[in-house]
Amino acid sequence: MSVVAGCRLKWSTSVGDIVKRTSALINYARSVYDKVASSEPATFESVVLPMSLFEAEYQTERNALDFPQHTFPSIALRDASCDATRKLSDVEVELEMRKDVFEKFVSVQERIDLSFSNEYRRYVNKKIQLGRRNGLHLDDDKRKVIEALNKEENQLCIDFNRALNEENTILEFTDEELTGCPADFIGGLKR
Repeated sequence: MSVVAGCRLKWSTSVGDIVKRTSALINYARSVYDKVASSEPATFESVVLPMSLFEAEYQTERNALDFPQHTFPSIALRDASCDATRKLSDVEVELEMRKDVFEKFVSVQERIDLSFSNEYRRYVNKKIQLGRRNGLHLDDDKRKVIEALNKEENQLCIDFNRALNEENTILEFTDEELTGCPADFIGGLKR
C-alpha cells in the first residue's frame, strides 16, 4: 500500500495507536498553549506564528483520529475514534477558554503594525473575536458557565453523530404506499 508523504491517515491503525496518538496530541496542544501563555513579551514570533502553525498541524492530526469513526468497519476502531473525539473536544474547549492566551492575542493586536501580512492580521482579529464569543472578556463565573455549556454541546453533537453513523434502519413500504413515485425510482429499490 502506498502512503502519500505527510498523510497521517493510516488504514492499518489499531485501537492502541488511536489512544496513543490522542494522548500525544493532547499533551502537545497543552504544551503549545502553555508556551504561548508564558511568552514575554507578546509578539508575532512568540504568539501568532506558533499558534497558527500549531492549529494547522493539530487539525490535520485531529481529523486523522476522527475519520475512523465514520468509515472503518471495525466497531472497536470506531469506538476508539469516537472516544478520541470526545477527549479532544473537551481539551479544545478547555484550551479555547484560556484567558491568558486570549490576553496575549489582545496584546499583539494592540501593537500590530504594517509588518503583519493581511492574513496574520485577520488571524489575530478572528482569534480575538472567537475569544469574545467564548466570553473570555467576562468574569470567571460567566466564563465557567460558558465553558460547561460548550462542553455539553460538543458531547451532544458527538453522541448525535455517533447515533447517525450506527443507524441501519430499514424502511419497508408497500407498492400502494409508493403510489405517485416515479417508476425508475421504484425500480431502483431493493425488494
